[in-house]
Amino acid sequence: MPAGYRIQGTKRGVLSDDARTNTATKNGEVDGRTARRDRNRDAAIDALIDLIEAGDMFPTMADIADRSGVSHRSVFRYFEHREELFGQAVQRAFGRYAPLTAIRSYGRGPFDDRVQALVDQRLTLYAAIAPVARAVKLRPHLSEPFTNVVGSGFAPLRAQLEVQFAPELEQRSEGDRDHLVSALDVMLSFDGYELLTHAQGRPVDEVGRVWRTGIIAMIGGG
Repeated sequence: MPAGYRIQGTKRGVLSDDARTNTATKNGEVDGRTARRDRNRDAAIDALIDLIEAGDMFPTMADIADRSGVSHRSVFRYFEHREELFGQAVQRAFGRYAPLTAIRSYGRGPFDDRVQALVDQRLTLYAAIAPVARAVKLRPHLSEPFTNVVGSGFAPLRAQLEVQFAPELEQRSEGDRDHLVSALDVMLSFDGYELLTHAQGRPVDEVGRVWRTGIIAMIGGG
């Protein structure tokens, strides 16, 4: 504001009630538009996740708009391209699944109980993330940024093995421990789950039995 400027009918530098009301109204309109934009963006992201989880690996922007209730024009305005929307959906989806990485009685209890707890956790987690993880794998041209998101989501799972089977691993040499954890990590990975369920056509309960057999064979409980 220029020096010496005075709003008519007010003391110098003091806004009138009408001016305050107009300013508050404008701010409220901006806040309302921002909140509406955020709600619509969230609705579009959630709609894409829902469509993928329902089995539609390549939904169109029109499909997303119809599912979300957001206008087609708005969806295109909120996201520069479909890949941007897909990337945000992947990040949100893996955030949703994060609680499924918890293991009951983590690192505690008899060996057989720890084996079962880990197997149950992996089966539940992978069944939930499977649609979104498959959608990522079907987009090799986008693999680097989204693989990083998926990879960061799976990274803690290897460390869980070291805690869950610490008593058994402590009996091995350092080199053997690393090799055993690596072998378990591969067997119990999402790719391992996909191999058993999709490529080999095994039902989920049989996958669990395969994993239990493998864990016991690798590290035992003695």
